Amino acid sequence: MNLVQTCGRCQNGFMSQSQKPTTDELRQRTKEEARQLLAEGGPEQVKARVLAVRLGISVGSIYNLFGQLDELLFLVNADVYDELLAVIEEAIAKTGDKAEPIDRVLALCRAYLRFVTANQGLWSGVLAFNRRNKPSVPKWYREKERSLLGTAAAVLTDVPGPASPAEKELAARATWAAIHGIVTISVGPQGLLATEKDIAAQIELVARAIVRALESGEPWNKG
Repeated sequence: MNLVQTCGRCQNGFMSQSQKPTTDELRQRTKEEARQLLAEGGPEQVKARVLAVRLGISVGSIYNLFGQLDELLFLVNADVYDELLAVIEEAIAKTGDKAEPIDRVLALCRAYLRFVTANQGLWSGVLAFNRRNKPSVPKWYREKERSLLGTAAAVLTDVPGPASPAEKELAARATWAAIHGIVTISVGPQGLLATEKDIAAQIELVARAIVRALESGEPWNKG
């Protein structure tokens, strides 16, 4: 019996014997259910048995689809990264070609904050999974993370001043780390630990300080 034939009737009506979903359809639906479980209770909530019940398939089919649950969660998280990157790029593009560098940096920061506050449970789950699996992250997943950093670096490239490309890359890492750090400590499993306005003010303070440092050459001209 193949994977499609193992499908029973799904509780939410997605699958039935007559529909015979393809393997690709099953993989996509499993990712969607895993994403929902991740948002509801973190990576520990994503269990093969729970997924099987939700999807109306056997536990063995889950492992036939993805090999192991970590593989599934890496794919779910990668989709979240792609969505975040699209939101950030759209926000930056909306500032226009004539926008000041600080406006583009702030657009990036605010877009990140908006995305996280709109997806608090999901983002907490993504971070929890990353902490748990830090030693075993695949190369392709690291590249997803670097693409977010690359967007910050591209924005800071346009900042005028004596800073070299290497210094601007350093500033990009510092900017992303600061934004990520402020947002991470401000978003708990039960929701925001500070108001969104306060979080935005903290992020803007750091972003403006980094841009001013690049424009003036500080601290690199204190050699």
